[in-house]
Amino acid sequence: MLRKYWIVHCVVLIIICNAYAESVLLIASSASSGAGPFTSTISTPLMAAGYQVRIWTQSTEGWPPLDTLRAYNAVFFHGSERRQTKSVDSTLTAYMLQGGRLVMEGTVVAQWGCVYPEFNNRITHEKWQRANVTNYTHVVVDSSHAITTGLPATFSASGYLSVYVPDFVLASRGGRRLIGFQTPGTSAAAIVYPRSVFFCDNLHRITTTSVRDSLIVRSVRFVLTDPLDAAVYNLDYELGHRAGETIPVLVQLKNWGNPAHTGQLVLQASIDSVTWAPQDSTSFSLAAFELASYTLNWFPQDSARYYLRALIRPDSSDAYPDDNNLDLTVNTLIAADHPKLFFTAADVPDMRLRATTTHLDFVNALRAYINANISYSPPQPANWQNAPYLSLAAMISNGALLYVLDQSPQYLTFTKRIALALCRYPNWEKGNYDQDFYAAGACFGLALAYDWLYHDFSPAERDTIQTKLRIQLERLDAAWPQYMWWMSAYMHNHGWSSPDNLGSAALAVVEEEPDAPLWLQRAIQNLNYRMTLYGPVADGSWYEAMNYWGLITWRYLPHIYLLREQCGLDYFDVPFTQSLANYRLYGSLPDWDRMVAVNEFQSGEWYGPEDQLALLANEYRDANVQWLMKRVISAVGYSVDGPFFFFFYDPTVPEIPPTRKSFVVPDQDSYFARSDWTSSATFFSLKCGLPCGRHAYTHYWTPGGALGDFSFSHFHPDQNAFTIYYNGRYIIEGPGVQSPYQHTYKSTTILINNRGQIGNGTKGTWPLPADKFSFNPHLADTFATDRMDYVIGDASSVYPADAGMQMFQRHLLYVRPSTFMIVDRLEAAAPSTFTFFLRNELDAFTWNTSRVLISDGSARMTVHVLQPDPWNISKNFDYYYYTSWGGWGARITNAIADTTVRFVTIFQPAAVGSEGRADLLASNTQYTATRIHALSGLKTVALIRYAPLDTVTVDSLQTDANVAVVLWDSTTNTITGVTIKQAGFLRWGPERRLVYSAPVDSNLEWDYDGTVLAIKGAVQNNTWIWAPLAASVTQDSQPIAFSRYEDYVFIGALPIPKPVSELTIIAEADSVRLCWKRVREDISGQPVEVSSYMVFRSVGTMDQPELLAEMGPLDTLFTDTTGSGSTGYPVFYEVRANANFSPPLLNPPLIRNTTPVNTHGKKAVPDAVTPGIKRK
Repeated sequence: MLRKYWIVHCVVLIIICNAYAESVLLIASSASSGAGPFTSTISTPLMAAGYQVRIWTQSTEGWPPLDTLRAYNAVFFHGSERRQTKSVDSTLTAYMLQGGRLVMEGTVVAQWGCVYPEFNNRITHEKWQRANVTNYTHVVVDSSHAITTGLPATFSASGYLSVYVPDFVLASRGGRRLIGFQTPGTSAAAIVYPRSVFFCDNLHRITTTSVRDSLIVRSVRFVLTDPLDAAVYNLDYELGHRAGETIPVLVQLKNWGNPAHTGQLVLQASIDSVTWAPQDSTSFSLAAFELASYTLNWFPQDSARYYLRALIRPDSSDAYPDDNNLDLTVNTLIAADHPKLFFTAADVPDMRLRATTTHLDFVNALRAYINANISYSPPQPANWQNAPYLSLAAMISNGALLYVLDQSPQYLTFTKRIALALCRYPNWEKGNYDQDFYAAGACFGLALAYDWLYHDFSPAERDTIQTKLRIQLERLDAAWPQYMWWMSAYMHNHGWSSPDNLGSAALAVVEEEPDAPLWLQRAIQNLNYRMTLYGPVADGSWYEAMNYWGLITWRYLPHIYLLREQCGLDYFDVPFTQSLANYRLYGSLPDWDRMVAVNEFQSGEWYGPEDQLALLANEYRDANVQWLMKRVISAVGYSVDGPFFFFFYDPTVPEIPPTRKSFVVPDQDSYFARSDWTSSATFFSLKCGLPCGRHAYTHYWTPGGALGDFSFSHFHPDQNAFTIYYNGRYIIEGPGVQSPYQHTYKSTTILINNRGQIGNGTKGTWPLPADKFSFNPHLADTFATDRMDYVIGDASSVYPADAGMQMFQRHLLYVRPSTFMIVDRLEAAAPSTFTFFLRNELDAFTWNTSRVLISDGSARMTVHVLQPDPWNISKNFDYYYYTSWGGWGARITNAIADTTVRFVTIFQPAAVGSEGRADLLASNTQYTATRIHALSGLKTVALIRYAPLDTVTVDSLQTDANVAVVLWDSTTNTITGVTIKQAGFLRWGPERRLVYSAPVDSNLEWDYDGTVLAIKGAVQNNTWIWAPLAASVTQDSQPIAFSRYEDYVFIGALPIPKPVSELTIIAEADSVRLCWKRVREDISGQPVEVSSYMVFRSVGTMDQPELLAEMGPLDTLFTDTTGSGSTGYPVFYEVRANANFSPPLLNPPLIRNTTPVNTHGKKAVPDAVTPGIKRK
């Protein structure tokens, strides 16, 4: 309908139109957009009050154009929980600027500040409340207004969803708060402006119908009858002035109606926003719909924080209408202390010295970076959505530091130009407008330049930057009351990076900006929540991927550095921080600039890592981390993502290469291993962990422990996935980032009947079981030595219940440098097919009936498929990230469905023209044993035992070990090395020669080259190792004392009793009597305590003596009544004295005193003393 204030020649039309009810366009733009029950809640009382209501359903009709809005007397925007598009922003802005009349309601009205920035910046100017609403009772705070007159003092509202809670906003720029939430009392539920009403809530949630209907009808009536068409439209002041100077203040007035308006415009100032003093005034005259600008003068005498406001008093009025004032905070006149972040003015001379000495290489890289960008022209403000915000932030902060260090004017000019260009952009992020990762990074980069170049900027430049920082930090901070998705995503990289940058940037303006302490507190609160989930994690890991480790630590570490420097808060004593470097150190690939490929990894580093590594090496004086940092810089140079390396690097920290070859990540249930620390090393990884990490997962799902959102979109459903990096390439790898969904089959784990794991086909929205702790992928066992690692990943619980998977244990045996044995133990509720995956980015797979050959450039590896038998194989190309990139997968499946299946695969480096060889010696429900033939002639016999057995005998091996690896040189027929896990003995060869014996089951590894017995790790005293001709024994390369007897090395003092002497043998008709003298000394002449005497008998020879009896330590007599009579062969007796070992030795060598006896009892002839060893 046309408005009443048209000129005279339209009088007839006005009379005609006025005969009809005034019209209201009701825009239904809720999450469930449409004329449903919520829409009727609005339309029913309006129609009952006589208004014509046209319901516009946004979901089916789109957004109404401007001409449609203007065709109605008023617009009622029914918003509900979520807006679906941003295209209405400029339309509603133009509508209000042209005199529109608007009522708006919705749970997230305040989101217009970021979702619809133009509307908020030009129309509502709302400020977000920084305290959560905890009591939704509505309180009338202004009962004198026409909308609230006669309403109850309080009334209730209900039905809020957990994520769709009301906005927490403050009235601003002339807004008048009519209704508030009871807690906190400062927040607004209803605000009125000239010709507009905003409900920061859903009206349908008000439980009293009469109150709700009154609010709806009165609001429409108010916007249609509000006579105040003239209003303060904008208020600003000229930048670049100091206290003691006259500062021009610009005031814009807008006449929203047809009649002209005249009156007085007054400027007031305050230092506490309570007591106001007039500063200047002028008359105004506004034609119909005119926007006019006026300049008033303000003369601040002192440096302080001021508040300005402009008010208008129409002619014939004695008061300033509350709806027509606009306020502004002026902070830039404070003389703040700068620089203060990372350094002060007193530190600059020393910094400039370091820049020419110890830090020269980095400064040269910094200079080269700035010189390469010195002529760069940022996009124009109109093209702000395409601006590289983070690159601009890097240019600004790097340029600022470079100018501080060498004072070259060109670098100051460059930094100012880029900084002011960034300030001219209306927004610093598209999508999540100004409230996420990019805007946060830009805030920090600009804040560093503001702090470091504070005295080099002109007052106008400084004011411009500070004003823009204030605007952007307010928007970033508003992510919390607006429930931006990441603000409670403490398990997601966005939930780390943005608040860390918010806190760091706030520290730069904490003196100037009154809200800066609130921004900082917000960041610290977020940090403390994160530390609740990850602070106790002592392996420094981050579950999303190593790239994301770099992303979060590049922001987290400078933030906690500044918190300690500026606030005295120390997060460097938190286990998570203390161990951060280990994850990057042991997860580094041998080319140093790349990282282990787990979950959503991408090739190459994103941020750093030399900045992070330098700080961690410096903080904890870690020489291994300093060594890695230097390797990274040597490989790829300085990243120059920011200036932090200059402050973090300490050249006095020594460089020492690591020696540890395996790293278990308990929080991620992951395992990393390498052959050595050279650039040509082999690298292996296995992943079998919980989403978000074990500590965070456990804390979150423990009753009462839920904290924030359970968000893990970068974690893959691929437990027990593995990778192998060999000869400079990933020869078996994972998919990396997957979108739009993640799939188990794109990894290197197992499918059951083509079914994937829980989470397959989703992106972080896993249908976890009701009992969250029944989902428990984990590393069931880990064992590592210098030569061999053994790991068990248990993924039995990660498949949907109806998939029928009852067991999935992946047993890995890694024999360095590059041989791997994987045994997958699989059990299902019904006969099933299982699929084992290999992956490579290339079509690198060929095969025959027993093996698969992977040939990827210079890297070649044979996969011997020893079980199942038979098996089928195929290969496919799969896209990983939409249709942008992907890789090839080889699928190996048991040809015969069964309930119990084992995959036994050997991964062996392959030379050109050779595929190697591996044999399956045994595989059953109790153990698996293989023999692997190396091209050098060395053979490896490997045993994995997964059931309790006293002894396993297979091929040449007999042992009680849980895991055993024997290296055998087939050319010399000698054992060159042994590794055992939990073993008491090991025998080898057809004769079952005892090779190892210990008093208790132990873990041990040794090499033997015919001269030196090299033991690695701890060794039990009283341990025997077969090492003929060994001239020396070392433990971890250090010589140790040992004893030896015949072909054996004995660890510890050897208490071997002297041989039994004076053995008397008397043969009688039906028995043979033996008597001997007690032994009291060992063979070295030292006192010895004998534990027992053992009596043996043998017929013919003493090669196979038979134990007749074990006598006590005091016994000296024995009568044999079992072997009398003539045999026709000599009969031999021997008595052995056993020493009393502590702890008792299970398999000691025994000294024989052997006497052959004539069966006719006529003569006894002593034999020579020879060694004998009891078999276990």
